Amino acid sequence: MSDETRIAVNQARLYDHAMSDYRGVIASRRNYDVGQGLDHQGRQRSAVFEASWRVGSATGAELMALTEFARDQSVQLVEASHIVEFGRNRKPPPGAITHFQGDDPQVGPMIRYTILRRIEREIPGTSNDV
Repeated sequence: MSDETRIAVNQARLYDHAMSDYRGVIASRRNYDVGQGLDHQGRQRSAVFEASWRVGSATGAELMALTEFARDQSVQLVEASHIVEFGRNRKPPPGAITHFQGDDPQVGPMIRYTILRRIEREIPGTSNDV
């Protein structure tokens, strides 16, 4: 790892660790933007300048998967997908959770929905086979 990369990673980890003081905050993903460069006197500078803990396109799928695990503790594996479709007359499949359906001012008619599928499979080490 280059020195610049090591510094950026350490700064992001320090920022992330500082957030542990906020009890109850749960983030399914964390993304940090680190800016590096020279200041007006030519000195190397590096800092975390954006922490992205926001709702993104995969958040609906993540929340639906976590909800399913909490609802039924026997569930071992799920497949969750967040779908965005463009155009008129789009309909989500049965069982989908629709997050938005309408005319987006920038992209026009669209629908955003999440689907979840429980996957039944043998988990290694849980079989009664001898």
